[in-house]
Amino acid sequence: MDGNMEIDKSIIKQAAIIDMPTMPYDFARWCKEVSTTLRSLADDYDKQYKQEIERIHRDDIKDDKYEVVVDMKTKKTVDLEKLKAELPKTYQDISKISNSDAIRLIGHEKAYALARESESFNDDMNVVTLGDLKKALGKKSDVYVKKVQVPGSLIFVEKAKPGEPTTAIEDNHEY
Repeated sequence: MDGNMEIDKSIIKQAAIIDMPTMPYDFARWCKEVSTTLRSLADDYDKQYKQEIERIHRDDIKDDKYEVVVDMKTKKTVDLEKLKAELPKTYQDISKISNSDAIRLIGHEKAYALARESESFNDDMNVVTLGDLKKALGKKSDVYVKKVQVPGSLIFVEKAKPGEPTTAIEDNHEY
């Protein structure tokens, strides 16, 4: 690690030295707290992992020991620019703001309705689902669908030393 790891590892160290309760109610409560903490940590580590993989590719970082092979796959998405340019009314009627952008802008309360009224809202936050597009346009919707390449699973290949076999660890996260 080169200091970019932002996750607080002390939580894991603290959890390892805490005595587990023996009474059933205390133990159940403790298990729930540990479970919640581990889920939160897993989310943090997954986010950090994705950031590191993006950085490896963006900065073209090489390693003497490992190579990351990205299995690309094709995904259908709505061609927002084309839909907005050719059918602005339909775009306006069926576009949405993502949950995370809505919550980031105004919090959980009234997120969908109020987010579009926020001064911070911008049109780039709109999303149109393939289902909503098909419902609005029927068979004509295919014209506004594009295929994009997205990373599939990642394979970490340990580079073999001369005369030794290569090993691989596959990561099946969806990106």
